Amino acid sequence: MKANSPDAGYSFIDLIIVLLVVGILVTIAIPQLNKTNSALIRQNIAREFKTYLDRARFDSIKRHAQSSNQMAGVTINNANSFSLLSDFNSDGMLQPGEIRNFIFGEKDGIQIIDKDLVFPVRIAFNYRGQVSVFDGNNKEITPNFTFCEKNCSSQNPNSTNSTTILISKAGNSIVYNGSSLSANFNNPNSVNIKTDEKINPKIIVSNSGFIE
Repeated sequence: MKANSPDAGYSFIDLIIVLLVVGILVTIAIPQLNKTNSALIRQNIAREFKTYLDRARFDSIKRHAQSSNQMAGVTINNANSFSLLSDFNSDGMLQPGEIRNFIFGEKDGIQIIDKDLVFPVRIAFNYRGQVSVFDGNNKEITPNFTFCEKNCSSQNPNSTNSTTILISKAGNSIVYNGSSLSANFNNPNSVNIKTDEKINPKIIVSNSGFIE
């Protein structure tokens, strides 16, 4: 009768059991929260990188930039920072001081990785929006950059620990999961056209897809 009374309290054993259950739940939840936080930081950094790329491309097209010293672009300075060179004051020219840096340091172990990547990497866009990418050895490279969390490398990126940004030859930046396959930009198969076909002979379609 006493145990069923509304005034009856919890025993010491009941409290111990409750504390153990809470402790187990907290132990399980904390790593998951940290993992989610790292993923959000990684995705935000990758999105900011894509924003820089899109802005540089638009700026070069808008100013009709043809010479290399007037092409807006993004430089990956090292595994933990990148910068944007663009016409911020809208005077139609690129100035040495028109650089915006994005430094994410080594927070949560996030870094830009790729096999045999040599910094700094310069990504520049011409007046058509087409891209050219050269590494620190002045070697032209494929613009495929992976933002990786800790315990991730160029050998094991997947959808849970990395975000990759690929830039097509036309200059469009594409975001995909680390486990996705890279796009293939090999030249397409060509087809011979009969001479009597009604096609303007002055039109030339370049490999980049632009009509010249």
